Amino acid sequence: ASDSRRGGIFTAEDAWEKILAGASLLQVYTGWIYGGPWMVRQILAGLLEKLDAAHLRHLSDAIGLGSAEQNPLA
Repeated sequence: ASDSRRGGIFTAEDAWEKILAGASLLQVYTGWIYGGPWMVRQILAGLLEKLDAAHLRHLSDAIGLGSAEQNPLA
């Protein structure tokens, strides 16, 4: 089952927090309106950095890690 998280996503950090909390789908409508269409590219670039720092290869590997005992960011 997929988990959708909405609201308050303006940066890669915001998106990463939602992913670690279990989100497999993110909605960035408000961020898009206020940040412009380039905000998606900025979020994606930031998420790539987060994956690298966590030694993960895929976003799907990060889903729900915030609630797991073994968090690679701890």
